[in-house]
Amino acid sequence: MPPEPAPAFSSTSPRAPAEAASVAVELSVVVPAYNEAGRIGNSLTEICRYLDLRGQCYEVIPVSDGSTDGSAAEIDAAALRLSRPNARVDPLHLHVNLGKGAAVRAGVLRSRGAIVMYLDTDLSIPIAIAAEFMACIGAGADVAIASRYLPGSDAGSVRPVRRLLSAVYRGLAAIILGIRSSDIQCGAKAFRRAVALALFQCQRIDGFSFDAEVLYLAAQAGCRVAEVPFTLVISKYSSVRLIAGSATMFLDLFRIRFNSARGFYKSTAASGKVGGGAI
Repeated sequence: MPPEPAPAFSSTSPRAPAEAASVAVELSVVVPAYNEAGRIGNSLTEICRYLDLRGQCYEVIPVSDGSTDGSAAEIDAAALRLSRPNARVDPLHLHVNLGKGAAVRAGVLRSRGAIVMYLDTDLSIPIAIAAEFMACIGAGADVAIASRYLPGSDAGSVRPVRRLLSAVYRGLAAIILGIRSSDIQCGAKAFRRAVALALFQCQRIDGFSFDAEVLYLAAQAGCRVAEVPFTLVISKYSSVRLIAGSATMFLDLFRIRFNSARGFYKSTAASGKVGGGAI
């Protein structure tokens, strides 16, 4: 990924240095969004309502990925409405549409939480999974991921072609990258802070395949990965064109392998150990 001549993002709510130093944030929730006007405000409200009930010190980082439909304004309005001491909505706006991977990376690298997670805007994976993620990481996991394919999960009525493509993708990821997770592309994952920073400083893919890249890097680093079942809330909206998106994601598995073979991921070795090994 070529270096940018200048930062490709801006924040409408800069933090004062005293605030950043005085508050210990327990959980950061990154919410990538592209043209989600009419939905993103409600989703942020639901996320904050749930975390308020848990009494946590948290931050929510909605990342508008070059949205052109009013999403940015809706995010900013939600931030003003929902932010308060120990519970902050901290918007981040990418100037151009870079892709979900780039949006999540920008949010993760901005985060302050002891645990950092990301979640899809449509909340098809409910925010309540945050409690399970935090329990897994508190018990010793470095990474916690949602999985539709565990006992106790309910993936609802998934189209057969999507289920088939997902199975083929997981099989290829196991062969090409050695990823053994039961659900690679599920849109909710959480990390210990040090692990999140190490992985996302190294991660390169800007599109939807970033999930596979992050899990590959986590495996290479010897991270302990826990999988969490959940009940999927079916959304009629999707930002992925099934066939075209799948073709790109399949090719990206080879791209990840190529990047690794060329040593593109070794630059983080100097950043120290995460999990049971070093990246």
